[in-house]
Amino acid sequence: MKSVDFERMIQLVEAGDTAKLGAYFLGALHALADGGANFAAMASNTPHVIFNELRERSPLPLVSVMEVALEAARRRKLKRVGVLGSKFTMQGKFYPEVFRRAAIAVVPPAPPEAERIHRIYMQELVHGVVRDEARREVMTIALEIQAQENLDGLILGGTELALLMRGHEPPKLAFLDTAHLHCARVVDEILGEA
Repeated sequence: MKSVDFERMIQLVEAGDTAKLGAYFLGALHALADGGANFAAMASNTPHVIFNELRERSPLPLVSVMEVALEAARRRKLKRVGVLGSKFTMQGKFYPEVFRRAAIAVVPPAPPEAERIHRIYMQELVHGVVRDEARREVMTIALEIQAQENLDGLILGGTELALLMRGHEPPKLAFLDTAHLHCARVVDEILGEA
């Protein structure tokens, strides 16, 4: 296991400095490889903005949160999914590009709603603050997007979003809890079952 500095990662993503972000994560991947790791997974959605570049240069196979979420969407036969998370995840192309392979549309919130979700995510959830009021606000946005865009699923594309939303899945809107799905795949990899 190799921890990275969350604040540094966010600063690099916000600055759009994918070269430094990639170098930072490659350093971590090489440390893992030098330590004897067989594979690696980034336990956060946001750094997946550089996943393809990392995969090409990584000394280890990488477990993709997007591909794991796509498998779950296929099993559930989803056709249109929303995506919630940091603004980098909601605005990013990494989920839409992967889900396009299975002809599954990924629909982000409109900019004002995305900003509200990003604020809750970065100012509260990443600091361990989970409020019922925030849950209601995020759920209201999710249900509005569901109605407007005819969604049948919702990617919880932020590790902490599951803390807020788990157990509150509305009818006809399947949650894809990426934290849970990704962890389950990592366990399968460790046990040699993937």
